[in-house]
Amino acid sequence: MQDLPLRFFVHVSALSPDPNQPGPGLSVPVTLVVTGPGSTVVEAFNGVTDGLGQITFFSSILGPPGIYTIKATFAGTPQYLGVMVQGQSELGVCSAPPTFSQTAPVPPGACLCMPPMMNIQPNQLTQNWYVKADGAGTLTVMPRITTVNESESGKMTFTVYDPTSAQVVAPNNPQTLVFPTGPGTLGTSAAGAPIVINSGAFSGGIYKVIVTLVPPQSGAVAHHYNIDFKGAIEAGMESPSLRQIEPAPATWGLNVSSGENLAVRVSSVGLIAGATSAQIVLRDPSGNAVITRNVSGSTPFDEMLSVPGAAGGRWSLYVNTAVMPGSGHYSIDKQSGPDRGIYLTWRTFGRGSIAVNINVSGGPLPNPVTVNIYRQPLGQPEVLVATFPASAGTTVSPQLEVGMYRVEIVPPPRFTADVTSVVVAVTCNKQTIATFNLTEQPSQPARTIGYWKNHPEKIADILTNGPIRLGDPPPGDPLLVSTVAQALDILGNASAKDARDMLKAQLLAAILNLRNGADPMVTGSDIRPVVNAARHFLATHSAPVDGKHPDRALALELKDKLDAFNNSGES
Repeated sequence: MQDLPLRFFVHVSALSPDPNQPGPGLSVPVTLVVTGPGSTVVEAFNGVTDGLGQITFFSSILGPPGIYTIKATFAGTPQYLGVMVQGQSELGVCSAPPTFSQTAPVPPGACLCMPPMMNIQPNQLTQNWYVKADGAGTLTVMPRITTVNESESGKMTFTVYDPTSAQVVAPNNPQTLVFPTGPGTLGTSAAGAPIVINSGAFSGGIYKVIVTLVPPQSGAVAHHYNIDFKGAIEAGMESPSLRQIEPAPATWGLNVSSGENLAVRVSSVGLIAGATSAQIVLRDPSGNAVITRNVSGSTPFDEMLSVPGAAGGRWSLYVNTAVMPGSGHYSIDKQSGPDRGIYLTWRTFGRGSIAVNINVSGGPLPNPVTVNIYRQPLGQPEVLVATFPASAGTTVSPQLEVGMYRVEIVPPPRFTADVTSVVVAVTCNKQTIATFNLTEQPSQPARTIGYWKNHPEKIADILTNGPIRLGDPPPGDPLLVSTVAQALDILGNASAKDARDMLKAQLLAAILNLRNGADPMVTGSDIRPVVNAARHFLATHSAPVDGKHPDRALALELKDKLDAFNNSGES
């Protein structure tokens, strides 16, 4: 088997056995020896710990697959016996770059947003990102550095190479960003200039972005960055992820071969400020949660996720270590299959919004349109995440996590819509548009329950604009009418002894009338507050409301008001 890139970092601290002589302040000679398969010495380092009793080694070489042993000793100072190795738990492993064996569709114009990454090397550390261009035009690389700690300083350089490993000739490539330092810089971000590349010559090619850090300090200092990509299908990092991923909810992609004995490790062991709590969900290509872990404790975690004979396709790994208490860093290692890459997709991280456009033909809207937005996670039931009013023109939703959403509108009476529901993709740092065209219809008389029972075709026409809710919005809605059969069953129960059934029948008839264009003010007062009160009553009364029930009088009062409205069109 051919050699693979061997990348490792080792952070060593001198630990004194005497509690009165702790490590900080020590200057101790250190020897580090890396032994590969067959007991061959592949690297040897000598150094002296800094004023904190610490030193960090980093190496990037080619080596055969296998286990690499890292041994650190303190030369000439036997009184300092302890050694702490952070990184790969005294083992170096051959890292495997992503191969992009399969990719997922990307919404047009989508941006791939990276969660924050941390780098702790005190001298020079290089991290690689691999980016598959869509080949449709330009690939844009947008680097950014962020000061999470006021001690961060130095520089970070971003360099893009084309699929032939040649440095891309483009403005701002390479690009160096300088970390702001000192008090008051906490949380400060510095966005670089976009690196715009004509990717047409390498349609579907894999570019490499090399991130190089050169801080001035001698000690291990955390530095943070992230990169956004446009014109990319997806990006990937090698496994194991030698970089440390910051605490933020993120969904990573994994390519799995059919029948692969899938093995993925999510760990915070050996990391600086490693997380002690996490939510971890591994999903198959259909979106089914195969493994769910909720980790909570006082020490770093090391979770092994194993799925023997896994289905082939694109799996997803959701990790959220932004769980308080216990937020911190983590790393991912896909240990199985020919493609061990960890993929950044348009669904991984970030937020966007939906611009709801309401176009109106005819008279002005008497009142705003109600907009409901439902998140549609793959393989899971949709969830209502936002409800707000929208007038004619454009109304922008709150910020939403990246993913698929269904936008539903409820037009006001006497207005019909070309569609009442559309599905859109929300991508990071972008405003997605959902457009609805409303047309005013002539006012129609209200009709009785008997009319609607005898005109099922009219009910069918109205239901084409969406189901009718007879309760509060989800999750409190006890009844959703989406078929003519359901509607006829409810209307036929108007004379039941249970006041809930009586109320349901009159409420359904009233909503059918409003959707058909009846004037809500025909009785001299607005019937819509009564409709909302009836919905709430049904949502909060799950048991029969019989003659002895204390709320029966309220149910009958609401029923009578709806009945008067439904009979107002009879001459």
